[in-house]
Amino acid sequence: MAEVDVNDILEAQVNGRFLGTDDMDNVFQCRVVTTVDGLAATMADSVAEWVQDLFDAGLMAIVSDKYSLLDLEVLNLTQNTFLGQRFPGADGLDTSDALPPQCTALVIGRTSVPNIDGRKYLPVFGEAQQVDGAWIAGAITELSDFGTRWSTTFTSAGGDEVRGSVWSRDEIPPAGRDIIGSKIIPNSRTQRRRTVGRGT
Repeated sequence: MAEVDVNDILEAQVNGRFLGTDDMDNVFQCRVVTTVDGLAATMADSVAEWVQDLFDAGLMAIVSDKYSLLDLEVLNLTQNTFLGQRFPGADGLDTSDALPPQCTALVIGRTSVPNIDGRKYLPVFGEAQQVDGAWIAGAITELSDFGTRWSTTFTSAGGDEVRGSVWSRDEIPPAGRDIIGSKIIPNSRTQRRRTVGRGT
């Protein structure tokens, strides 16, 4: 068996930081559509590219400049193995006052199976991105673009392909379900976790 096979479900555990001290983690799963060589190191690079694509310049432009994306660890959930750690690095650019870290943007990733959806709480936005708790048009556009990237097959520079997925532990055996669309929540949502941004 290769270190990574087609249809394996991989997880990127993304570590961000707010105000230089508060960890803000997020978790993204993806299904391997194509693997060029089946090697752990190669696929870890490809998943890091995918995460950088999700957190593109447009999205980071509305994220508070008090937030930094630091590193990520890539796991193979199917084979229960560690593929590697990568340091993509990205900083928020919005210089307006940061919103409270509990008040975040929520994007829901839809799958073809009822009640199996992904929920992603994104990093802290700048206050300029909302009016009375509702995201402004430019922020909605960036959230919509994020949802599109999350639900579309991504091709890395080396030719690996991954697709955003939801890892369902309730299925026997556990399996991933491709994200086929997204729903944008137009108002900020309060996340009750101390670790902000961690989704299912």
